[in-house]
Amino acid sequence: MTQRKASMAFKRSFTPDSWWNTPIAANALVDPNSAAMIKKQAQFCPPPTLGNPGGAWAMPWSEAVKGQTATITDGRTNIKIDIDVHIGEMAGDDAAIVFRDVNRGLEIATFETVLTRNADQTVNLSKPIRCTGYAIYYVTTNGLSRQVGGDKRNTGHRGIPPSTMALHPLECLAAILSVKKIALGPPADHPGPNWPMYGIESPRAGGIPEGARIRRKSPGTNVITQNAHAFGFIVGDTGGPGSSTLKTLQGGDYRTQAEKDKKVAVGAAALLKALDGTTWADWEVMKLGK
Repeated sequence: MTQRKASMAFKRSFTPDSWWNTPIAANALVDPNSAAMIKKQAQFCPPPTLGNPGGAWAMPWSEAVKGQTATITDGRTNIKIDIDVHIGEMAGDDAAIVFRDVNRGLEIATFETVLTRNADQTVNLSKPIRCTGYAIYYVTTNGLSRQVGGDKRNTGHRGIPPSTMALHPLECLAAILSVKKIALGPPADHPGPNWPMYGIESPRAGGIPEGARIRRKSPGTNVITQNAHAFGFIVGDTGGPGSSTLKTLQGGDYRTQAEKDKKVAVGAAALLKALDGTTWADWEVMKLGK
């Protein structure tokens, strides 16, 4: 399913001083092993590019619609959240979905999600949304998991909050002021875990470990490359072999108004190619840890 366009401006999750909302400091250090990590990673995949909004791994993303209340369960705990009943389903085998409910103050990422639908293909709110696991983070906190000293309610996905897991089209209308997660195919499984993550996937043979913050050396000329320079990306997941991806939203429209006026196809938006053409020589790994 193609999700409906959000009706409000995008609201950034977490406090302004959150690590996720803080740019890389001018005096921040590059990791002493940056060159070695990048050299090894280059044997496995290119630097990150944007994912395809129409692809199997595009992220379904629900912004809450008041009164459309669903129960999410992993079979052990239940939580209620308002959702967009038109949310789609990921075709990739993670079957992940991001649910964000700013009014209730929380965001959830579910994995191996199972939705029950009505005849019109909307989500049946009388049935729980089932998943094998979920990450839950409260948007008025600093966005750190309880495992690394954050709010005791925040937990899941080894320390990666849901709203970092994909780039929302509305974020691209101005400067993107938060850290986004990328997946490497594959990352390294050492050293780790690396703060702010509390876990790491293994075995993984790449060069850059999960929890590493990578930075594009130059800000470039568009909001994506500028974000990659100012805030950097956190390596937070394993991607397909030979790929390196910042996910986009399922059905997301990343066209400028001028492109829309010219009837440019949604999948041909120039922004989707914003990270194309770089090499690992254009990137560096910031010092691991706090």
